[in-house]
This record gives sequence, C-alpha cells and structure tokens, in this order.
Amino acid sequence: MRRHIFTVVLSVALMGILGLLPAHAAMPEVDTGSISRVSTENFFGITNNQRYDVSFRQASLREVIQFLSWVADINIIIPEGIEGVVNVSFRNIRIADALNAVIRANNLEYAVEGKVVRIGKDDQFKESGEDLKTETFRLRYAPAPDMLEKVQKLLSSRGSVVADARTNSLIIKELISNFDNIRRFIGDVDIRDAQVLIESKILEATRSFGQQLGIQWGASRGGDGSAFRFGGVESVGQADSQRNLNVDLPVANPTSGLMIGSLFKKTQLDIQILAAEQRGDIYVISDPSVVTSNGQAANIRSGATLLVQGSGTVNIGTSGGGGTSTGTSGLDEIKTGVELTVTPQITVDDYVKLNIEAITSTPDFRRSIQGVPIIVDNTATTTVLVKDGETTVIGGLSRYHDTLTRRRVPYLHKIPVLGNLFKSKDKETENTELMVFIRPTIIRVHGTDPAQMRIREVERLREDFYLEPIINPEKQDEARVKKAAAVTKRKGNKFVR
Repeated sequence: MRRHIFTVVLSVALMGILGLLPAHAAMPEVDTGSISRVSTENFFGITNNQRYDVSFRQASLREVIQFLSWVADINIIIPEGIEGVVNVSFRNIRIADALNAVIRANNLEYAVEGKVVRIGKDDQFKESGEDLKTETFRLRYAPAPDMLEKVQKLLSSRGSVVADARTNSLIIKELISNFDNIRRFIGDVDIRDAQVLIESKILEATRSFGQQLGIQWGASRGGDGSAFRFGGVESVGQADSQRNLNVDLPVANPTSGLMIGSLFKKTQLDIQILAAEQRGDIYVISDPSVVTSNGQAANIRSGATLLVQGSGTVNIGTSGGGGTSTGTSGLDEIKTGVELTVTPQITVDDYVKLNIEAITSTPDFRRSIQGVPIIVDNTATTTVLVKDGETTVIGGLSRYHDTLTRRRVPYLHKIPVLGNLFKSKDKETENTELMVFIRPTIIRVHGTDPAQMRIREVERLREDFYLEPIINPEKQDEARVKKAAAVTKRKGNKFVR
C-alpha cells in the first residue's frame, strides 16, 4: 500500500487561494511510501481513511473547518457566532480525526443529518433536540400585554408567546425544560398590588401656624442615612439633632416658591389643625382622600374654575342676509387652586416613596387686565421618603388679601373740611399661606405586608440554595414551644429546664 503524506500550513493568505479551488479539485499528492489503513469509526460519515500531516498557525476556526470539510468532501454548515483561532499540528492523522479534534477543542458539537454535518454550540443542539410544549397562563392581576415583553426575555430561540387581552392570558410555546423558570417568574410577578391611602389636607393658614406645628423645612434623613426628605429653603439654619434634619426652618421666612417639609406625629397634627380651625388661624379648603395601587399615580385637585369673557369675535349674519354683526366668542374657563399628582412606591421597610407634583394656580385680582385676573402658577416636583402614617407638607405659597374699611358719621362726614373729623379709612393687608399636607398609609392586605414580602423573599432564596425554609410567622408560638421542649432534661420522673 502506498502512503500519502500531506503537510498543510494554513494562513489567511493560503485560505484565500484555496477558496478559489473548484469543489472537486484534486489535492496535490507527494508519494513517500506506503500508508496503513485502519478500520475504525468514521466521524461525520467520512470514508477517506488516508492519513495526513496537517498544521495550522493562527488560522480562523471557520476557515479551518471549511478547509478540512473540503478535503474530506463533505457538506458542512457553520452558524453565525462560531469564531476562534486555531493553532494545531497533526501527524499521521485521518481527516475525520483532525476535524473532530478541532471541533471538540473549541467546545463545539456536531450532528450528521443525512449528507450534511451541522456544527454548533452545545445549548443550540439541546434546544433543537428537545420537544416543545404549549401552555396557557391565565393571569390574575398583571395585565397580559405588560407581561408579554418580560416573558419574551426568558424564552429560548425556539420559544414564542402571545398575549390575549380579552382573557388576560399568555399562550406560551417553549422547551419543556424551561417552563419551570417561566412558572416561577409569573408566580412572583403576578401578585396583588399593595394599596396606599393618600390623605391630603389643603388649607390656608396664618404665618404663625407653621411655627405652632413645628414644621421642619428642608432635608431630613434617617438615623442610618437611608431615608431622605428634601425641600427648598431660603437659608441654612441650626440642625435638629433629634430628628436628623439637615435644615430646621419654620415658615417665618419662606421662599417665594413651594417648599417640602415633614411632620412626624399623626395624632398631634390632627389635634392642632382642629384647634387652629376653631381659633380662626386656618381655613380648611378641602381634605380629599384617595386609594391607589402601589406604583400608580393618584390625582387630587381642589380649586375653582373662573369664567371670563372670551377675547375672540364671531360674525353673526342677519335673517335677511343683508348684513352682519359681531359678538363675543363665549366664556373661557380658567382653572385655579391646587392640583396634586402623587405616585406612591412601597419599600420593604415600611416606608413610602412619594413622587409628588404639586401645581398651584392663584388669581391675582390686583393685577387684572380688563377685569381678567393674572394667574400666578407655582410648581414643585420632588421625591419624598415618608414612613408609613407620617405626613409631609408642601408650603411656601403666600396669599395677600387687601381689606379697605370706611367708617363715617351720617351727614356730618359731608361737611367741607370739618367732615374729615367724622370719617376714617383703614386699609389692612392680610398675609396667609397655602399649605398642603399629604399622609400615605399602607393598606394591609394579606400577602402585601412588607414583613410578609421579606419573608417570601428569604424563603425563595433559601429554596434556590436548597436550604430549610424559615418558620412561618403564624407558627412562631408553636415552634417556640417545641424548641423549649427540646432543651429540657429528664431528671427522675420530672422534666426540668
């Protein structure tokens, strides 16, 4: 028998030349003696058992596989994403063995499908060989269209999902092995939203009322630095160490814009507001309350709508068609008052993060144009972290009311010159402040309590690490009794601790 030995040194330039060879071009042969033919397993269905010396230096993985398949005269498919550099040197090796070694060295797999060899990564072959399953998930709380995009990120390349808004369901077609992850994700996300009661009080108060309440204007933080409240101030004052407030300013000298402050005692606030209302220090404009889901915006508006004559004109034709007349275009509406948009976000430590947008619109009749008052707008957008049941307050908007009082004695005040002795005129300007109190309260529903949420999270982590689940809070007393019994010792006929 004759032995054919080929030494192939592959480089980028050489592969460019080989790429131009015809599909059935003969390999150059060098006759150096005999060749031993070994009857062993033929990888890829290759029947060429000739042995070769093959060497590749800094060669592209794709080009090496293509070259070896060309020598072996087989059809091969290489998907996108298969990249690498090959540095090998084989002596006296079959083409099938060389091709198998290159594939295995790069952590690839292959499959022979008829006359075609398909090469790919291990997970690609697992997906292609595994059966698909279709299952319908009827959601209880989460909207199916919103869940569609989230579930799509969990699917394999062969999976698909369709959302049915009418039945609020997801129809998922996916690999059987991946359904456990999908079920766990849907179970964690498709839960009842926690509810938050947003209570608000909108009132007009005297400038001294804020001092009586002890409102802390500015930024406050928790003892561990994790909880923050923030609001605008005019200047920096003495910090209150007991409440961890970086700024402690009353409303004696507020800025012209809105400010955010915080109060801590719920009962004390209600009592002081009631007492101030009885004294006439404040006037409660409205106290609306609304319940909203966690993460959903709640809108509260309190105010009046002013109707003013429209500025435009319209042409009005006569019945005879002989002439026209002009008239006003009607009444325009101008909304005034306070509009709040509050979005609560419950944290796991019984705090509520409030995204607040407050807009106040106040008519200024002292600066009116043709009887139409100027509307003064103030806007504040902030994020406040408030503990469940505590109150945050928005202030800093001053209102001025001018009162003109005339006093006179009938008839005598008309006497020239001397009439001034029998009449008087007093002008009084009253300065009040518009204040908005916001108090979030978490509505405790089974399964949405922050403590229960923490327990479920720990249990899930323990399950992932195959740890023993923690004790259910409802069974703590029973567990405590069992633990006490386990540490008792028998002494005679008695059990003692």
